[in-house]
Amino acid sequence: MKRSIYFGVLWTAFAIEASLVPVCAQQVATIPRAPVPSQIISARKVFISNAGGEEIDPRVFFLPDVDSNQAYDKFYDAVKSGGRYQPVLAPADADLVLEIRFSYELLPGAYNARGDSGGPQLRLVILDPKNNVLLWALSRQVAASAGPHYKEKRATNFDQAINALVGDLNLLASQTAPATGSTAK
Repeated sequence: MKRSIYFGVLWTAFAIEASLVPVCAQQVATIPRAPVPSQIISARKVFISNAGGEEIDPRVFFLPDVDSNQAYDKFYDAVKSGGRYQPVLAPADADLVLEIRFSYELLPGAYNARGDSGGPQLRLVILDPKNNVLLWALSRQVAASAGPHYKEKRATNFDQAINALVGDLNLLASQTAPATGSTAK
């Protein structure tokens, strides 16, 4: 008897949850996408800033050749070779300032290969050079790795995170500009 009541309650809970999933999905789908700032969409010239970040102990990241300019150098090269943006040497000549930082963030509940709570992260902040207003921020975690070829895998993961961050930037910039004169409802 107890077993049939248990399964009856379990079945009822499952049926209620299954009926709520489409309702929740419909509610999420009706939220309009907020506009991307027009400066990001129309930008062609960018000044790339090296925000550095915390110095990462190579023993923590398991990559002995990490230096403080590696994120800047690789990000600069990826943006330049991507063809969408032309890097310039002065912020006054730029449509946007792209500030790149590589740091070891402490993340609650997240653990890397050593079991530490935290992990290396690339963070890109997009600024308006005219008034230094923060327009957008993007970040990518650099995946941890372990095993016999962890150094090579960490270098590959770093490059993949740089490329993913540039991809995120390009995707953001490819959004359509909001119609002028339209109002949000």
